[in-house]
Amino acid sequence: MTDKAHTDELLVYRCLCLYLRSVLSISIGREIEDTKTHHYAEAHAAIHDFNQIYLPRKAVQSPTAQNTLDDKYQMLLIFDFEALLHLREWQAMETIMKASTISAYTNLLGDSSAASWERSVRGVC
Repeated sequence: MTDKAHTDELLVYRCLCLYLRSVLSISIGREIEDTKTHHYAEAHAAIHDFNQIYLPRKAVQSPTAQNTLDDKYQMLLIFDFEALLHLREWQAMETIMKASTISAYTNLLGDSSAASWERSVRGVC
């Protein structure tokens, strides 16, 4: 196994752990009323950590692993939106909306077209 493959494998495992942490926190937050705020804050923190690892790298050698991380990222956008609503973090909503739009265009148009669309929209938003 090459160093790049080993690094990619660790990246995938770390991201999957953060994904599971956020899913668990969201699930508990939905069920237990008196600790809802704490669990939504935990979910948001896990999603933030996932994004710090995933977004700058965004390319791993294994296409299967990349597709898995891309799918998890899209789910986390939804969970983060839910967490931010419950936490009443209105100022952070703009970031989630932009990331969701970019993610949707990436799926629709492909990476290179979405990247050029993102550059053109930055001046508008």
